[in-house]
Amino acid sequence: LLEGEGFTVVVASQAKEAIALLAQQPKIDLLLTDMVMPELSGPELARQMRQLRPGLKILFMSGHGQFHGGELPAFGPGAGFLQKPFSLELLTGRIRELLAEA
Repeated sequence: LLEGEGFTVVVASQAKEAIALLAQQPKIDLLLTDMVMPELSGPELARQMRQLRPGLKILFMSGHGQFHGGELPAFGPGAGFLQKPFSLELLTGRIRELLAEA
């Protein structure tokens, strides 16, 4: 769906694969990740990826109840959150907003 909206998408099925892809591909500008994952949590994945690329934008998503903001503020500007379910329009709008941030 995101490719249909003009985005280039690189898919990783595991957190370690995402970290390796970031190291290999300099054109990755944004991480879209779930908050809860089996290998690493979304926030831990984002921390590790930001160590490799400090300016990386991050968009967290979750379907596990309401997000209360416990971990997100530590990521500061360039990070956002979407509660599932969400529309494609909302997702692409939020991605564009994050990518436009300086």
